[in-house]
Amino acid sequence: MSLVALGTNIILDYLLIITLGWESMGAGVATAVSQYLSLIAGLMFVASPNWWPLVPGVLGKVLQLEALKTVMKLNRNCFAITSTYTSTYVIFMNMSAAFDTVILVSNNLMFQVVNISIALIEGFALATQVMVGSYYGAGRHQKLVSVLKFYLLIALSLGISYAMMFVLFPDTLFGLLTNNTEAIAMIHRLVFWLLPLIGFMSLTYILDAYFLGLTKSLIVLKGKVRSMVFGFVPVAIIAWQLDSSHLLWLAFLLFIVLRALLLAAKCGSFLAGTPRNWGCMARVQPL
Repeated sequence: MSLVALGTNIILDYLLIITLGWESMGAGVATAVSQYLSLIAGLMFVASPNWWPLVPGVLGKVLQLEALKTVMKLNRNCFAITSTYTSTYVIFMNMSAAFDTVILVSNNLMFQVVNISIALIEGFALATQVMVGSYYGAGRHQKLVSVLKFYLLIALSLGISYAMMFVLFPDTLFGLLTNNTEAIAMIHRLVFWLLPLIGFMSLTYILDAYFLGLTKSLIVLKGKVRSMVFGFVPVAIIAWQLDSSHLLWLAFLLFIVLRALLLAAKCGSFLAGTPRNWGCMARVQPL
């Protein structure tokens, strides 16, 4: 469903906004149509004859008070996790606006590229979350290492390849997003930040998904808050004082890098290549 929604939205955005020139109306139509297509895809799964016989057995497991409380706690933490990222983004863009209009436009275009990379990586993150949750729930802990390694490698390869295209061909690719020559000239000075940023972001989203699959959302939330407070905020303040867009991007990069390091520290045995006892499983904190 995510692939249908995101894939058709990208295609329809290009066709309706760029090709047909429908501007904001085209963006709205593309979003609405892609969501309805995603709904149709979901209904096709529900209508499958292989699905209905499972309902009676699953229903009893779903309607469990303690399990629902756990889900509510998980959703609460996930909301806080999303709010932390959104707050960082808002601060970043507001500072960009205070610097200069051209910097604001350039940083916004760069962030559009980052957001597209997140959409691409999130598909693998969701797969990681589902598989980790399934193996952990079934008690097959030995499978967790191989799942994590596999999706970290896939996400990193995809993220680096995607970022490299924009670093190597900024005029061509950013030219699809804007015809503002001043903004593209500024992007030439900033575009190299995409490579480490999207690379570490690829790792971070998979590690996030790993712990969310274990329902250890508090670990992810604490990592984001600490990364924001001790990584992003101090450097962003310096960037504000020096009126530096490069330092602002460094602040956001530190936010992502610190998140990756804090999450990786919870999986020390994996990083050392010694998965015996899967130490990070025993040390993770409860919700």
